[in-house]
Amino acid sequence: MSQEIKFYEVSSWEEKLQHICRSSERWVASGERVLIWTGNPEQTKHLDLGLWNYESTTFLPHAVWPCPLRIHPVILSWKPLQLPVPSHLIVAHPHELSSPVLFSWMEQFKSVQEYADSSQPELQQRSRQRFRAWKQHNGSPTFVKKNENSTV
Repeated sequence: MSQEIKFYEVSSWEEKLQHICRSSERWVASGERVLIWTGNPEQTKHLDLGLWNYESTTFLPHAVWPCPLRIHPVILSWKPLQLPVPSHLIVAHPHELSSPVLFSWMEQFKSVQEYADSSQPELQQRSRQRFRAWKQHNGSPTFVKKNENSTV
């Protein structure tokens, strides 16, 4: 299975949340499953609230882990999970990508979607480090500039 790795440039939490919601909605509409990986339980709660308030006219079905993995098309978790069916991974909050075990875990996903936060120099630097780590491991991550990512 060929895996697609994309880094989307964002400059705010709201912009990232909108992109996460649109991507998840698109995959769910096509019968796919999504794992949204966060940094900790507090970030998971924050993202859960964002998904509930995404749009007043639609509902994006999702659940916070622990939950039955086969029932929910979108799962939020701060822990790496083995999913029973092929899925897409959205990395909502940056993790350190230095561990071969972590890359090995991410190989189960059809695609991995990360965010390059351009709002602060420190966040930009961390995004660049994660992009380089992916390049060393996978060799083919794609960077999508802010003005190019409105089609998701």
